[in-house]
Amino acid sequence: MSTGPTFPFQQTPEIFTGNPATVNDSYDTTKPNNGARMLPGTRFYQTDSSGRLLKYRYVRYNPTAAVTLTANTNVPGVVYWKDNTFTIVTPTASEGVSTKLNQAAGYLLNASATAGNYVCIQVAGYLSSAVVGGATAIDDLQIASTNTPLITGRCVSGAYISARPVAVTLAAAVGILAPVLICIEDI
Repeated sequence: MSTGPTFPFQQTPEIFTGNPATVNDSYDTTKPNNGARMLPGTRFYQTDSSGRLLKYRYVRYNPTAAVTLTANTNVPGVVYWKDNTFTIVTPTASEGVSTKLNQAAGYLLNASATAGNYVCIQVAGYLSSAVVGGATAIDDLQIASTNTPLITGRCVSGAYISARPVAVTLAAAVGILAPVLICIEDI
């Protein structure tokens, strides 16, 4: 029995490291597909150890201006769509498609990502320790911010939302880290 055609969004992900948070596939113009191990923009799902559904995208991390990535300081942090093919991201809102805040693509997970390479970003589901805006409390919204690359702003629960929410905080921040439910794309 045939299962029908396979579309790119149904592609089985090739995560050679075994973990989407460690993907850093080299961009190489001498290789087929410029070194991409799957179609850029591919969406895929995994479950965490608690059975929660997590949604990712395979994209190229390609900032114009260099940004130092540091685990638990600015990564996991929000990246923005850099082009209208929705396959390239940047950590700085002003380099995004519209140079505005509402172009958030997802959370960059790999603090060792090399500019120009392919990475996975998380676009929906639970993230145990995202870098969040200062003094974040439970139920606050995390919104894109132009203040610092990768760092979200805080919108107090029940307040006017000045930009599209990227996540809901599930507990008060400890320092600058908090568990969040990412709501950039639908699960």
